[in-house]
Amino acid sequence: MLANIPADKLKGIVSLRGSSNSHVAILAQALDIPAVMGAVDLPLLNIDNLPLIVDGFYGELFVNPSPKLTEEFLAVMVEEKEFASELEELKELPCVTLDGWRMQLWVNIGLTGDISRSLDRGAEGIGLFRTEVPFMTRDRFPSEEEQRLIYREHMEAFEPRPVTMRTLDVGGDKALSYFPILEDNPFLGWRGIRVTLDHPEIFMVQVRAMIKANANLNGLLRIMLPMISSIAEVDEAKALVARAYQEVLEEGVVVKRPQIGVMVEVPAAVYQARLLARRVDFLAVGSNDLTQYMLAVDRNNPRVASLYRDTHPAVLTALREVARAAHQEQTGVGICGELAGTPVGAVLLLAMGYDVLSMNATNLPKVKWVLRNIKRSDARRMLARVLRMETAEEIQIYMSNQLVKAGLGRLVPSHHA
Repeated sequence: MLANIPADKLKGIVSLRGSSNSHVAILAQALDIPAVMGAVDLPLLNIDNLPLIVDGFYGELFVNPSPKLTEEFLAVMVEEKEFASELEELKELPCVTLDGWRMQLWVNIGLTGDISRSLDRGAEGIGLFRTEVPFMTRDRFPSEEEQRLIYREHMEAFEPRPVTMRTLDVGGDKALSYFPILEDNPFLGWRGIRVTLDHPEIFMVQVRAMIKANANLNGLLRIMLPMISSIAEVDEAKALVARAYQEVLEEGVVVKRPQIGVMVEVPAAVYQARLLARRVDFLAVGSNDLTQYMLAVDRNNPRVASLYRDTHPAVLTALREVARAAHQEQTGVGICGELAGTPVGAVLLLAMGYDVLSMNATNLPKVKWVLRNIKRSDARRMLARVLRMETAEEIQIYMSNQLVKAGLGRLVPSHHA
């Protein structure tokens, strides 16, 4: 539904279901629209036509607010707009730390409107193209040519920048009306690469469309495999991609061989990260799902939403191990979860040695501003302290204080209770 609503008609989203980590919330943030999820006890009939304040920073909803509270939030909105216009000056500048460390800032894309918004904010590539979104807005599987046209539009817009396309990632909380998957526990079931390897005809059509869309372009096509939990899945998928590439060449299409990478989203992939890194061109951590699986917290369940913490010590330790494994094999490593688009996450990932941070376009200028105003050596010092801490709360408070001390407090939102 969100994909079909014109963005200029939306001021805010309030959902009775889901949490701040649900896919709808992530897409809303990419559109720069405040969203409050999991408002389970909201008396819908009683608030119709009443003025509302939707606080997307803290996930709070104020019904019929007082003039004083309204004034406070209007002031916050003015500050945000002023800061956003200041950040526009950074658009053409590279993301380089004060001590000369270069970081690639890419974008996560799903909706067509993301293209211009991403380029306007200085994106250097696409780190995650959610190819399931065009599938979800149709009532049937799109044909190879329909897919090729969609992918080509993105590749031409970003030329000569790299474009990373995730193969179809359905299942879990991402459903196709014409391909129903009914399971008691969908997040531990038939999703991601498991579906497409069981249906190689779907996988082959999509990969062929991706490869053809890259014909005669300088930009690099990177194909990313979701929900990998074994080496066998990688080998099987790589063989199918090689076959698709050969078929496209035999049709006379002039195109480069794509790079292949895997998403590290489940604990098994963390522990096999070095083996995976030997087999592929790049690793990309999907920190949203990795956090969900590491902490056994359903990211869509508002009852346990408070337990979902991507700065949990176990999650940060896993992220550091993946970066180390990639470095040992001299394989590129990036991250395309929401953590990459937060000031705290960006600083810690810089310290761990990630090559690419991919995020929604809304957060990109803020992350660039933070990283251009910090030394990597200071980030590494912060990481060393953080890795000795025992709770996500302790880590969040420490890092917020460090950002304020470094003169970056504008990115630590104030709380209006």
